[in-house]
Amino acid sequence: KLGSVAGDQLSVEACRYGMMLVSSNQAANALAEHVAGSISGFVDLMNEKALSLGCENTHFTNPHGLHNENHYTCAYDMALIAQAAYEMQEFRELVSTALFYCPETNLTEEERYFVNHHQMIQEDSEYYTDWCKGGKNGFTSDAWNTLVTFGEKDGMRLVCVLLHENGADMAYRETTDLMNYGFDQFSRKQMEKEQAFPTFYQSMKLDYPGIVSWDFQADDLKQPIAVMTEQPIVTIPNSFTGDELTSVVNVSGRGGEISYSYE
Repeated sequence: KLGSVAGDQLSVEACRYGMMLVSSNQAANALAEHVAGSISGFVDLMNEKALSLGCENTHFTNPHGLHNENHYTCAYDMALIAQAAYEMQEFRELVSTALFYCPETNLTEEERYFVNHHQMIQEDSEYYTDWCKGGKNGFTSDAWNTLVTFGEKDGMRLVCVLLHENGADMAYRETTDLMNYGFDQFSRKQMEKEQAFPTFYQSMKLDYPGIVSWDFQADDLKQPIAVMTEQPIVTIPNSFTGDELTSVVNVSGRGGEISYSYE
């Protein structure tokens, strides 16, 4: 995929683009060894990161994705990984690049170019869409066609993951349908900054005596368990007809985990 031979020296940047744009397995291996010292060491980092992102049905055995019975994921977990990656500016630039020029190396005198295989960002492709911001396609005879796609429209970001698709054409067309549905049926709404969070006493269920006990409470425990520093933005269906949304704060677990949502 890279047009390289043994002993060819490529920059980290060239390997990153070679891996993501043209699916170079050798670039993935080289980057893994460069980062962690070994492929197995990098795989350990991959699995640790997946767990930290909340992935429950994912286990990696290599950095490139070739078939292995112990190398698996699901669409939901892959969306979590993709969402985290898309938070990084360098990653967004990487996956949105249509064409990358690889300079000459110690063994290759001519300049090479890597064309992004994700057809939805290529303007001359029948699958091109103006909201697509890149992604990653893949194929093996066991996994069939796979496709991860990022899109932005009207201030909303979406990620679509298709696995085990029967043909690249179907993957692109179904991704377009799914993403258009998301953009057409949902919108982003900015909420008020001031929210009524419970105090520490309330979260610990120690406020049952009522207002009489207020004078006896420690000042630190009278403070709310959370403070809103920015105006939250929530995604709601366009079919929502209510006049307002109500914030709901739940505290659970020994660590006082906070669940914040709207109804």
